[in-house]
Amino acid sequence: MARKRAQQRWSGLLRRVAKQLRATLGDDLWADSVAHANACYKDAFFLSAFRKPILRCVGIPHGGECPRNFHVDLTCARAYATLGELHLWTTSRTWL
Repeated sequence: MARKRAQQRWSGLLRRVAKQLRATLGDDLWADSVAHANACYKDAFFLSAFRKPILRCVGIPHGGECPRNFHVDLTCARAYATLGELHLWTTSRTWL
């Protein structure tokens, strides 16, 4: 369940980046960039974040604490329904 959500977030991130870069890079360089990102960053920075039993919101865009102290307990039956509300940041603090 969490892996599926992580994959959805990763795919969404790549779509947003593609809107800005794909036309400039062209199809071949874009494909190389995606392959590099998948090999170097997807698991290390993205999928691994979803392997914890409790996922916590890291805060709001531009810094600050999560106003709701939001978290998802992946052992709970309602976890999948609430995963979509979780705010995510990459290590560079880019909003996802």
